[in-house]
Amino acid sequence: MLMLQTLPWPTWEANAAGENTRVNVAFERMFQFSAEDLRGNGWKALLHPDDFDDYVFSWSGAVRDRRDFDYPLVRFRSRDGHVWPVHVTAYLACSGRALGHECSSC
Repeated sequence: MLMLQTLPWPTWEANAAGENTRVNVAFERMFQFSAEDLRGNGWKALLHPDDFDDYVFSWSGAVRDRRDFDYPLVRFRSRDGHVWPVHVTAYLACSGRALGHECSSC
């Protein structure tokens, strides 16, 4: 966890319900929201209004189906209104993946 927290690029983590549980310092700096601001469903404040519905629909499907998520271009807005194009890739984490194989319990 400490290694993820200190990476120079933004990282985040979500729970099994798709709610944000962690962002690293680089994420907080880039988007100008604190980890607490983004906790739970607070991350939705980052989404550009034109991308909101499709992104949330896609993310919710990945969470529901318990599968990895890839979204090639979504626009995140920082607190000061800057729009950042972001390629989001999220991987389902489980003990089986950590061992290098797919996990049937995930």
